[in-house]
Amino acid sequence: MSDQNAFEVESGNRYADSTFYDAITTSFERLDICIDNATSNKKSLASALDSVINLVKEVELKEKAAKEAKAEAATQDVREVLHQKAGLANKIKKLQCRVFGVLNEGDKCLGHFDEMRKELDSRLTSAMREKELADQEKLEKEILAQEALAFEESQMLRLTEESKRLKEEAVKISTLQDILQEHEFNVNILHGDVSDKYQDIKLLRECLDQPVLQLSGLLLSSQTSSILPSSSSLTTSLVPDHETPEETVDEPVPFVDEFSFRENELLNLAFEKQEGNMNGSSEVKIAPVVTDIIEVGHSMSTESFVASAQTFVECEAAPIIVTRRGKTKKKGHKKSVKKRSKNDLKIIEEKKG
Repeated sequence: MSDQNAFEVESGNRYADSTFYDAITTSFERLDICIDNATSNKKSLASALDSVINLVKEVELKEKAAKEAKAEAATQDVREVLHQKAGLANKIKKLQCRVFGVLNEGDKCLGHFDEMRKELDSRLTSAMREKELADQEKLEKEILAQEALAFEESQMLRLTEESKRLKEEAVKISTLQDILQEHEFNVNILHGDVSDKYQDIKLLRECLDQPVLQLSGLLLSSQTSSILPSSSSLTTSLVPDHETPEETVDEPVPFVDEFSFRENELLNLAFEKQEGNMNGSSEVKIAPVVTDIIEVGHSMSTESFVASAQTFVECEAAPIIVTRRGKTKKKGHKKSVKKRSKNDLKIIEEKKG
């Protein structure tokens, strides 16, 4: 096995050597061909290199010319650009100035608008307040006018009522004036009669110191003289010529008749006391008689004034009646006078007793 293997290896080596030599020869041939090709290629490369170098030079020249042209063009463009930039910068500055001016004007306008708005708001509020105040004042004036109208109406009603009352009071006052005139006339008559009676009493007191005969004569003379003037004055003053007796019934004549009647009673009383006490001493008995006469005179004067006041009150309370000639007449006047005369007679009788 080993020999066979060695033979196979040897045969193989031999075959390999023959193939190797064949390959070398072929490679040399190929190498020569390549060298020839390389030399031919070298020549072509040299010619191509020369042409390339020439092209490079031309390209460099052209590139240089192009660069110079570009540089010149670039410088011109830069100048134009710079000039344009400067113009644009100026325009921008101007625009900025204008914009700032517009903004300032806008701010000023906004400030003015704010001021105007505030002023308008204040005016609006003041106008609303004035309107409210005017409405309130109008309402108050209307209320005051209504109150004044109501007050005026009440005043007019009050004035009409007051005028009616004043007219009624004027009528009453006119009637009272007539009554007061009548009573004043009666009081004057009574005052004159009282003064006359007081003088008669003084004379009587003086005469009581004289003898009894002279006293009786003086009493009779004073009695007749006092009765006659009083009756004559009453008839002349109370009964005028143009009035009828029917109309003079309303005059207060019984006052004077009553007073004259009292005077007569007083004188008779004094005379009776003087005659009854003739036997005693004159000085002791004359003094009480005089005091009694003075007291009776005072009581008569006071009673007459009280009676006149009572008649005045009764006349005011009594209803008014108009007589034929327009004179006023009071009901109950005669009755009051008759009652008064009866009361006076009772008082005189009591004093006599």
